[in-house]
Amino acid sequence: TTATITLANSNIFAGHNQYLKLNALDNIASSSIGAANDLSIEASQYITNRTNFLSNGTTKLTTNGTLTNYATVSGNALDIKANALINNAILSGGNGNSAIAITNDIDNNSRISGAGDLAVTARNITNNGYFNSGNDLTITSSNLTNNRTLFATNDMNLYTAGTLRNNEGANIFAMNNLTMAENASNSKNNLIENISENIETYDGYVTY
Repeated sequence: TTATITLANSNIFAGHNQYLKLNALDNIASSSIGAANDLSIEASQYITNRTNFLSNGTTKLTTNGTLTNYATVSGNALDIKANALINNAILSGGNGNSAIAITNDIDNNSRISGAGDLAVTARNITNNGYFNSGNDLTITSSNLTNNRTLFATNDMNLYTAGTLRNNEGANIFAMNNLTMAENASNSKNNLIENISENIETYDGYVTY
C-alpha cells in the first residue's frame, strides 16, 4: 500500500499474483505493470494507463475516480469498477468472463472486447469504437448511444431504461439472438432510435 505511483520507463512484474493499493496511479511512458497470474490495482482517486496493464489471469482495476486508458489493459478476464471510464485504446479480456461496472459514464473511443462473455454496466454509454464479445454481450445503461459497432458472436442483450440510439454509420449485430429492453425481465424501454443503419442478427431472433 502506498500513496501515489507515477511510473516512467520502468516495469513492475510479478511471477504469480500482484496487488497494488494506492491513492492514484499514472504509468506515463514505457512502463508496464503485469502478473503471470492475477493482477489487482486499487486506487482511491484515479487510474491512468498510458502503456500496459497485463496478466494471464484476471486483471482487476478498481477506483473511486476515473479510469482513463490510452494503451492496453488485458487479461484472461477483466474485472473493472470505476466512477467513470474513458477508453482511448484497448480493453481486452480472454476466454474468461469479463465485467465492467461503471457508476457514471463510459466514453469508448476504441475497443472493449472479451473472447468470453462481456457484461458492461454504466449510467450513460457513448460508443465511438467497438464493443466485441466472443460469446454473449450484455450492456446495461440508462442511455446508450452507438456511433460505431456493437458485436456479439452469440447473444446480445442491450438493456436501456431510457434511450437506445444507433446513429448513422453504426451497426448492432448479433450472430444469435438480440434483445433490446429495459431490463432482463424484457420490460419495454423508453425509446429505440435507429438512424438509417443496421440492427440485425445472423441466425437468431430480435426481441424489443
